[in-house]
Amino acid sequence: MNWFRLHSGTGSLMSLVLLLGASQACTTGHSDFIQASHYTFPNSNVVPMGTVSGKVSKWTLFSAKLIDETVAREAIYEALRQKGGNMLINYTASTTTTAIPIPPIFLAMVFRTVYTVEGMACTVDTGRQFLDADPLEEDPGE
Repeated sequence: MNWFRLHSGTGSLMSLVLLLGASQACTTGHSDFIQASHYTFPNSNVVPMGTVSGKVSKWTLFSAKLIDETVAREAIYEALRQKGGNMLINYTASTTTTAIPIPPIFLAMVFRTVYTVEGMACTVDTGRQFLDADPLEEDPGE
């Protein structure tokens, strides 16, 4: 019996398995709400400028990129450049990781990690605040 005729369908089956495996990817994500990107002193004047967003994308092989302070700051500064602000307030920070298998060894994967921030850009002027009269004091006109 001819060995090639007996196993001729195996090549096309293997090609189909490789094609299906290569077209599969898995995406996962996580989001957080964060109050402020920087510390503000109690006597600061915070002036909102508008909504901005920034995104940083990293590609890695074999393991997903962990979001560290450097990546987070890069996304925040990209967002702040849009309006010329120096602080983000009330913003969301989202991380999305996509794993893409590399055929023919599906244990090897390429990972794409995207870190996105979206919130309100502000300018902060630290100095003296001039406040209205103390609400606990009696009205001087009485």
